[in-house]
Amino acid sequence: MSATIWKLGDCPAGGHISGKIDGKVAGRMIKEAKNPLLIVGKLACEVDLGGKRLIDYAIEMTKKGIPTVASAGSSKEYPEDLDISMMGAVEIVNKLQNPEYGLNGKPHDLVITMGIQYYLASQSLATLKHFAPHIKTLALCARAHPNATWAFPYMPDYKWKEEMDILMENL
Repeated sequence: MSATIWKLGDCPAGGHISGKIDGKVAGRMIKEAKNPLLIVGKLACEVDLGGKRLIDYAIEMTKKGIPTVASAGSSKEYPEDLDISMMGAVEIVNKLQNPEYGLNGKPHDLVITMGIQYYLASQSLATLKHFAPHIKTLALCARAHPNATWAFPYMPDYKWKEEMDILMENL
């Protein structure tokens, strides 16, 4: 089943539109990925989901061993003892187009995005879809991303928090 488009101008023409996914399946997908990569944007520091910020979920994911790129200043929220890389979203997307590139030296098979401005995430996911077919993408945003392989559907923040909590339980 396809995701409901949030921005009508963001409809991919004639091609792939992301599949809807819930927190349980997303958690299992991340867990089963050979070498996932998490890309975290500045909005993760600003989005409060009922007492827990999106960046808190990202930090938990990083602590579980997922290689992480913190972009747009989101690195300031990470504890200094966590191993993260800092680079812009455009820079990491450009690097990921190389099938041999891996932040940790091994090619990534799943790229997870969260907390990136919608328009930048949309273009980044479109670039990966068209120029990095070796990578699957998962958008953990409450505003559906049709250019991702899988994405949360459009949902209110309270539901987003529920799905993120379920994801973390299954990770």
